[in-house]
Amino acid sequence: MPGLRGRRYLVILAIVAGLVGLYAAVGFLLVPRWTRSELVELTARDFGRKLSIGAVSFNPFTWTLDIRDFSLPDADGRPMIAFSSLEDAVGIASVPRLAPSLSAIVLDRPRVNVVVRRAGPMTLEDLAPPFAPPAAAKAPAPASKPFKLLIERLAVQNGSATYEDDSRPSPFRLD
Repeated sequence: MPGLRGRRYLVILAIVAGLVGLYAAVGFLLVPRWTRSELVELTARDFGRKLSIGAVSFNPFTWTLDIRDFSLPDADGRPMIAFSSLEDAVGIASVPRLAPSLSAIVLDRPRVNVVVRRAGPMTLEDLAPPFAPPAAAKAPAPASKPFKLLIERLAVQNGSATYEDDSRPSPFRLD
C-alpha cells in the first residue's frame, strides 16, 4: 500500500513542522516578553527601581539574546548603569559541558555613573545586599564548588564612566 506509506510520511512531516513552528513561536515571541518582565520585576522587587529597557529579542535557532536601550537609575532617578545594546550568544558547548558556555557577549556603549553622595553612600552601594550581623555561635558554612561559566568572546565597545564626589566642600567630577 504505497498510498498509506506516503500519508504516514505526510503526517510525520506535519507533526515535525508543527513542533518546529511552536518552538519558533515560543522563542521569538514568549522568551523576549518573559525576559523583559523578569528584568523589570527583579529590579523593582530587589532594588526598588524602575528599569528602562527598549527592545528585547531572542532567536531560538541561534540562541542569541539582544537587549537594547537598558538604563538602571540610582535612588535619585539619574541613570547609574546603562548600555545601548547587549548581545549574548549561547554556545552549543553548554550541552556536553553541563555548564553555561557563551560564544559571544558584545556590550555596546556601556555607561556607568558613580556618585558619592553628600550625606550617604556611593550610588553603586545601593545594589549590594545588606550584610547580616555575624552570629556568635554560628558554624562555618561548608565550602561550595565555584560556578562554571565559559565565555569565548567578550567585547565592550565605546564605553564611558563618570565619577562625581558631592561629599567634598566643592563637588568634584571626572568623565
